[in-house]
Amino acid sequence: PGLGNSVRIVVENKSGDIYDADYLQALQEVNDTLYLIPGVDRSWMKSLWMPIVRWKEVTEEGIDGGAVMPSDYDGSEQSIQALRRNIMRSGIIGNLVANDSRSSMIVAPLLDTHPQTGK
Repeated sequence: PGLGNSVRIVVENKSGDIYDADYLQALQEVNDTLYLIPGVDRSWMKSLWMPIVRWKEVTEEGIDGGAVMPSDYDGSEQSIQALRRNIMRSGIIGNLVANDSRSSMIVAPLLDTHPQTGK
């Protein structure tokens, strides 16, 4: 999908950075609310909470990678550090994550027609 019909929402941590359990909880709530809005193209939605946002790296065994948000994320310091590592190797700083790490963006592409009305 192009950049035309998309909603972009930036969620900022005014008292710190994105590597904070309360911030990540708030981001998840905004993400989940947007995800459920009729007309959002869910398959292309991007945020730290969406599995489509991935990291990858070359290792001695080949290529390794996964979703930026750890599948076992639980708000602990260990989970937040794993998220930080994944963000650093994902290439999303300056794109979905602000350069100063105080905010991140949710991109919600919109469908061309409303799923219920067809208009």
